[in-house]
Amino acid sequence: MSICDGKLICIEFIGLPSSGKTRFYNTLLKDLDQKGISAYSFRNLYRDLNSDYSNKIRKKNPKFTVWYYFIWFFFKYPKYFLDVLKKILCLKPSTLSIKLTLLRFFIREGASWGFYLGSKKTGFYISDEGFLHRLISYGYSKKLEHEVIKSYIDKCPTSDIVVFLKHTVNDVQNRRNYMSDYFCKLFNITNEAKRIAELESMSNNLQAIALSLENRDLKLIELNNKTTEKQFLNLFYKTLKEIK
Repeated sequence: MSICDGKLICIEFIGLPSSGKTRFYNTLLKDLDQKGISAYSFRNLYRDLNSDYSNKIRKKNPKFTVWYYFIWFFFKYPKYFLDVLKKILCLKPSTLSIKLTLLRFFIREGASWGFYLGSKKTGFYISDEGFLHRLISYGYSKKLEHEVIKSYIDKCPTSDIVVFLKHTVNDVQNRRNYMSDYFCKLFNITNEAKRIAELESMSNNLQAIALSLENRDLKLIELNNKTTEKQFLNLFYKTLKEIK
């Protein structure tokens, strides 16, 4: 079954922590797999590198191959690379550990994009935390101005479909706490009040990002806290028909 017209369609999820990005991401992956449709993700990069290459050097040296495709990514999007590098290095408040973690995420995501798009695969490339979502991390503890968002999106690799989980802070704040939320560990948030304040900041930035996407050449799917997995899949396949 082919619903991609021989191309790779890129899908990205954005939303607050605990809003369900990974749940809907897994729902979509499972449904595509059941339909026999190829779906790829940066989470499976090392697995796919090993299975797609007969070159023994690359199989034995996956880290070398990741760097190879990240360099490809760098030459494809040099302005974006430099913009992100600057944002990570200038991030405040921050520590060296936080900056290195964000750099590792960036390298792996860039290498994945280079591998799957550079290999001219067909199917779907799906990310539950991709380039747009990273802007939330780079905007930690501050308001992202419209021009900053616009400049970032102009340079950013473009997705065909963005799924925005339009949950409020009230929807998600009780699903985890500062001890279990990963972003609290990443940014060393040590109490619940700071966590809620950061969620409010993230929520405002996400709304601004979604608003900036409305006039872009992509499809925006908005979900709320009552959207079921079945409703999401119906929305997804309906939207897919609109971009073919």
